[in-house]
Amino acid sequence: MIDAIPPEILAEQLQITAHIDAITARRLVKFWRRLDPAKMTREAMIAFMIDVVRQIVMAYGEVAALAAVDFYDMVREVGGWSGKAAVASSAVPPQEQLKRIVRWGIGPLWEETPRPEAALGRLQGATSRLALQPGRRTTYEMIKRDRVRWARVPQGKTCAFCLMLCSRGAVYTSEASAGQPDALKFHSACDCIIVPVGPGQALPAINQELQEEWREATRGQRDQIGAWNEYVAAKYPGAGLMSRTALKTTAKTRAAHH
Repeated sequence: MIDAIPPEILAEQLQITAHIDAITARRLVKFWRRLDPAKMTREAMIAFMIDVVRQIVMAYGEVAALAAVDFYDMVREVGGWSGKAAVASSAVPPQEQLKRIVRWGIGPLWEETPRPEAALGRLQGATSRLALQPGRRTTYEMIKRDRVRWARVPQGKTCAFCLMLCSRGAVYTSEASAGQPDALKFHSACDCIIVPVGPGQALPAINQELQEEWREATRGQRDQIGAWNEYVAAKYPGAGLMSRTALKTTAKTRAAHH
């Protein structure tokens, strides 16, 4: 068995992810404080915020993509599988996606009772997710290219859905899966990462622990979601719980991998 990713390499990538998550939120606040919704039309605000979000995402998305390249190449060297140097994915966010996110994000400003903090929270989470996506996409595309497995690694406060994905261990990508692949399913304010797992390479310790926790929590249970939610609520107070739709969706890809 080849050793797992060295803890210091894994910790550095997790820290970079957390840093990008935090700094994009702070940058957005600086622009947000310049706004006066009472003096702007809805369309003018949408146009302004699209430009703001694009600037932030392109700046930090490039950082995320380049960090993912370095991380992937280091892990590949440790894991000992052959392959070319990693290639960064584009940091340019799709225009239509930006429009949808900004329109949704500022929605609370035009409610009967405006909720500016809710609007800011929406935009912060979405901007962070978009900025981290080039790094996640880079890792995912290299995993597909080299035909190795991947695992999801959590950090900090993590929801039941993400913990469930982390508990699956190392799986292969599946082109047959409909819609967004599990490897790229990240909600707003999520600072999990995906990591490559080479042939015969051990899982990170946290994934091994979560595999055992999932088995213990769901063994003999007909309602696996309920059992897992109960377990997570008790062990990780305050963590978001998992919907039944989430498990049905991932069950299809789980079956495709085994």
